[in-house]
Amino acid sequence: MSAGHLLKLFLMNAVLFGACGAFAGMIMGDWVPAGNQLRFLSAVALIPFVLALVATILHAKAGNWTSADNMSERFFGGKPQ
Repeated sequence: MSAGHLLKLFLMNAVLFGACGAFAGMIMGDWVPAGNQLRFLSAVALIPFVLALVATILHAKAGNWTSADNMSERFFGGKPQ
């Protein structure tokens, strides 16, 4: 896998995990105590980023071309291999 492909895969994972994190943050945001909004927002932003990074690293180590690779290539206008 090339570095460009891994970047595409990471960005796709970041978008997917970020959307899930944003939805969870929207649902749970009403119950955050008054002094902890910044901590909560940083956790909602940081946790999906870390999950996307871990998912990309584990996928790269596996070395298998899967439908996630096809989706990341199509997501950024490339052609799947």
